Amino acid sequence: MAARKKGTVFRVTGLPAAQPDDELNAALNAAIDDNLADKRSKLTVNAAIVPSCYNNDEKVALVEFHGGVPAFLSELMANPLRDWEVEMGDIDISFDQHFFGFTQLYTPKLDSPATADIIAITGLNGHAYGSWRGKGNLGRMWLRDFLSKDLPCCRTMIYGYNSKLSTHGVDTIMDYGRGLIEELKKVRNTEELRKRPLFFIAHSFGGIILAHCLIKAVQADEDDQPTIASLYRATYGMLLFGIPHKGIIVDDIKKMVAGHDNHPRNALLEQIRSKSDLLEFQLVDFRNLIRDRKVVSFYEMGQTRQLEFDTERRRWRRTGDFITAVDADSALLQLPDSMEDKIPLDADHSVMVKFDNKSSRGYTSARDKLRQFEQDAPSVIAARFCTQLEDFLVVFSLSGVHDIKHFVAREAELSEMRRELSGDGSRRTVILHGLGGIGKTQLSVAYAKRHKDSYSAIFWLNIKDEDSIKQSFAKIAKQISRDHPSTLRFSKMDINESLDEVIDAVKAWLSRPNNTRWLMIFDNYDNPKLPSNSDPTAVDIQKFLPESYQGSIIITTRSSHVRTGHSIQIQKLRDVRDSLEILSNVSRREGLRSDPNAIMLARELDGLPLALATAGAYLDQVAVSVSDYLRLYKQSWVQLQKSSPELDSYDTGLYSTWQISFDHVKKQNDLSARLLCFWAYFDSQDLWLELLQHCDSNDPDWVRELTKDELSFHQAVRVLTSHGLVEVDASSQDLIESRGYSIHGCVHSWTIHVLNQVWDHELARLAMKFIGSHAPEEQTGRPWLTQRRLLQHAMRCSYMVLNSLIPDDDIARECNRLGILYGYQVKLVEAEQMFERALQSCEKAWDPGHASTVTPVNNLGSLYTRQGRLVEAEQMYQRALQVCEKEGGLEHELTLFTVKNIGDLYKDQGKLVEAEQMYQRALQGFEKAWGPEHTLTLDTVNSLGVLYAHQGKLVEAEQMYQRALQGKEKAWGLEHISTLSTVNDLGKLCLDQGKLVEAEQMYQRALQGYEKAWGPEHVSTLNTINSLGILYPRQGKLVEAEQMLERALHGKEKALGPEHKSTLNTVYSLGILYKHQGRLVEAEQMCERALQGFEKAWGPEHESTHDTASNLGILYKDQGKLVEAEQMYQLALQGYEKAWGPEHTSTLDTVNNLGNLYKSQGKLVEAKQMYQRALQGYEKALGPDHPTSQSLQEILQGVDFGNEKEPMKGLKEPASGPREEVLRLGSEGALSTSRRHNLFRKLGLR
Repeated sequence: MAARKKGTVFRVTGLPAAQPDDELNAALNAAIDDNLADKRSKLTVNAAIVPSCYNNDEKVALVEFHGGVPAFLSELMANPLRDWEVEMGDIDISFDQHFFGFTQLYTPKLDSPATADIIAITGLNGHAYGSWRGKGNLGRMWLRDFLSKDLPCCRTMIYGYNSKLSTHGVDTIMDYGRGLIEELKKVRNTEELRKRPLFFIAHSFGGIILAHCLIKAVQADEDDQPTIASLYRATYGMLLFGIPHKGIIVDDIKKMVAGHDNHPRNALLEQIRSKSDLLEFQLVDFRNLIRDRKVVSFYEMGQTRQLEFDTERRRWRRTGDFITAVDADSALLQLPDSMEDKIPLDADHSVMVKFDNKSSRGYTSARDKLRQFEQDAPSVIAARFCTQLEDFLVVFSLSGVHDIKHFVAREAELSEMRRELSGDGSRRTVILHGLGGIGKTQLSVAYAKRHKDSYSAIFWLNIKDEDSIKQSFAKIAKQISRDHPSTLRFSKMDINESLDEVIDAVKAWLSRPNNTRWLMIFDNYDNPKLPSNSDPTAVDIQKFLPESYQGSIIITTRSSHVRTGHSIQIQKLRDVRDSLEILSNVSRREGLRSDPNAIMLARELDGLPLALATAGAYLDQVAVSVSDYLRLYKQSWVQLQKSSPELDSYDTGLYSTWQISFDHVKKQNDLSARLLCFWAYFDSQDLWLELLQHCDSNDPDWVRELTKDELSFHQAVRVLTSHGLVEVDASSQDLIESRGYSIHGCVHSWTIHVLNQVWDHELARLAMKFIGSHAPEEQTGRPWLTQRRLLQHAMRCSYMVLNSLIPDDDIARECNRLGILYGYQVKLVEAEQMFERALQSCEKAWDPGHASTVTPVNNLGSLYTRQGRLVEAEQMYQRALQVCEKEGGLEHELTLFTVKNIGDLYKDQGKLVEAEQMYQRALQGFEKAWGPEHTLTLDTVNSLGVLYAHQGKLVEAEQMYQRALQGKEKAWGLEHISTLSTVNDLGKLCLDQGKLVEAEQMYQRALQGYEKAWGPEHVSTLNTINSLGILYPRQGKLVEAEQMLERALHGKEKALGPEHKSTLNTVYSLGILYKHQGRLVEAEQMCERALQGFEKAWGPEHESTHDTASNLGILYKDQGKLVEAEQMYQLALQGYEKAWGPEHTSTLDTVNNLGNLYKSQGKLVEAKQMYQRALQGYEKALGPDHPTSQSLQEILQGVDFGNEKEPMKGLKEPASGPREEVLRLGSEGALSTSRRHNLFRKLGLR
């Protein structure tokens, strides 16, 4: 019997569900026979009855004709978009071949409920049924023929739509997405169906439609569109075959439609082209959405021919050049392996979804994933539907926000805000802009209080500057963790420390599906980052908005150029009755609404809420009549016009009310008035007692009286608060030391321009002294809390210094202190400015060679080293050394300290011999001057340990580290940062020695100590986080490694910049880790970025370049590019032998790599020579019992290399600075041909 060949399949709809399947089958066959033109036809009909997805009263048949197609259906072959009606008894049934909409492929097992819905979506120019059909003679359709047996309890459906490029459809991605959503409403329209687990299978463009559909589902309103809103929650997993997330090459398709002017498909082709902006934006949203879904991405390894016009057949055919239709970079979402399974298929773009038999590798992978989905999904999906919106409720609180009891007027604005912020949960933004003091903040408060029940959570954020907004996020995190203690990301972090992590966690929580009813109020956005604003301290609000397009946002700002939402200008109160109500409420006086003097005062204050409130506070505190206040106001107004004619009427009105209050404050408490004047030289926010307690006998008596104790200070502040000029600073309540106080930005401006119209340089100098003196010392507990609190005041000092508002003479000490403060907080530009001013002050007071210049010069040298500006750093250190040797002699403490700094610098530059000479000189000097246990001696001992480890002298390095650690623990204690530095170095040494458990213990101890001492964003903390990222892959902890390295990279890019050597080390380590995870595109990008950075920073002769060449040799070897690999190894070997000598471990690693290469080439004699040389060196450097030595011994035991173990993979790392490492390379992939050519050219190879 000849093997049956696949036939043509049609879909038949309209079959009555009331009839049994066997009767329907018979009736259908009879109807087909009735319509056959040739009754002697040898056609064979195979029909299968399946349920309808849409209507329980109907069924569907899948009919396959073998031996040809009946003549009555030939019209459908010519025009496959049509339907053909046929009579079957007394009903009409419909044949089609397009399969538009949903079609169920088989009947689930009748004795058990359906476990899940499987929906398959085909790609562009595909066919709902045919695209999944195998190429073999039987034409198996695996979704139907295989899954019906392997997943019999699932309802498996295909979705068809008109994606034929030959048709003149005008559909875009949005239109196809809407079509899919509309059909989904019909097939999942009951409560049971909406909660049934959902698995998607998508091919090519079908995945783009799916992504669009799920994004829209998240934004859908639960009440208005329950089916669509439930889609995202019901989706458990998806199989994605060759999805062009980043676009597809459409050049050949454009040629095909080019002959048609304004072809309607051009719009769609533009949307899906490579590097499409639309797809880029959709990809960001899609990746965020599916991070907690199961994603399996299949990508093609076969190439596809491009379309070419066949002139003989007059049609377009795939006979052109071979291309990879959707490469791995576009097909993979580049999520961590724990979130995305990445599976290559040995097939081209079309065939990758056509499986001929059940043993096909692609099918077995898909089947196994779907079976796992079916097993795990029910409990997960059930839990999601138990989660209601109430799960996102956060108790309403405006704690810390200044709130007036009686809000007046603004009903039109409140109504407009409500109208603009109402919606379906998708993002709504309102911007309230107007003059300072016009009432924007209080309007936002009133809206929040009035509509609090409409929101699941309301959060208030002060966006005056970046430090303030970060503290606001910390407060939000506490609110969320208090009401949702099980929220995982918040439970694992110290909210007071990890501010960047806190911000990410809060944004992620606000972006969660169904969490759409929150309101964020960004107050005081008065310094926005705009093209027209060159202020470097300007804030970019986009960095702090949740990524998902949901929730409501209110922004208050003085700028009319903020355009991120619906803008409402807040103007003066127009109705005098509203002004009178504010006066009456704040003053607590009755009868003002009918008092002619009060009416006149209200008109004089011109509807300015802040001025009206200030006047009311005065009338509440002082027993004067309204007419007397009016007289005082007019006098103050006239005086301001004379003294400050440049003020406009708005400022004059406000300033006049504050002047009246200030005059009364002076009578009540002179210290209160002086404090308000002094406030001009600090920031407006968070002034606290301890900051001012740095007086000495030379300071004014009133300052010492004000700050002698808490009682005196708080009495002075209380007078100011009673007049409405000062309020408690909410952000300071959870910090160390006493609570702080703040003044409104408009009041602060008045203190600067009016109260201090004649600038007092001595007060400015005194403020700088207090701020500099309050910067915490290294050993202070949790110093970063005070440092952060000081930053805004330090920035005020910097402004005064840089604008010559403080005399340059005698400010070197304070500038140095501020520079160190900025350095600790990784604000390196500001630190450099302060150190330079300190140096200028010393040079002006003395001369460039005076001993006083040594401290700022050394500080600049250290700063330049941190920034990777090593040439400038060496110039600074050499200058400092010359001054020290001249002024203090060769053995003076500052001389020796500078010598050690130069040693550090030489080590970073790879000048190891010179570095050791400097260290030995410094060590001998410190031991002679201070003894062997002095901290300066121990620091130098530790530096020698780092150097020895760098040179591969591991025994000597361990001796130095142990001596340093014991001495530091004795001198400073277990948690001092200098002790922690040595602990971190010991961790690195243990890692080099293969002692992984001990290494992790050391790193964890160092990390906990650094986070406690400096906070999570300090470079020392980041370096230790980086070290853990290096260690974890060797323990098999790849997920934890990625988390550590990505955290380190983010922090270093922010703190040091993207081209700093430390940043590049982490970039390289991430590249190697990505390769281990199979993320080849990301790995190549990272390695290429690191290579270019090292060449730019160090040059072709530096150790880091040799390291990179060695690792590229490994990459090329694993790719079979053996000639290029040998060139890289030889280049690296020559460099190492010259720099380190023949017995250094770096040299030996490359010798071992050459052995591996020769072995793979069959050059066994050369391989054995390399292995023997490497073994001798390893045994000498590491010892015969080290794992590396033992592995080589086992290899060499097989004389003919016929039974040895797999050769060791090469181990090499780019050179790094002290106390940091990079991930070692195992077996890696290669760079692209073009990049490899460029690399050879740069390194002098061809």
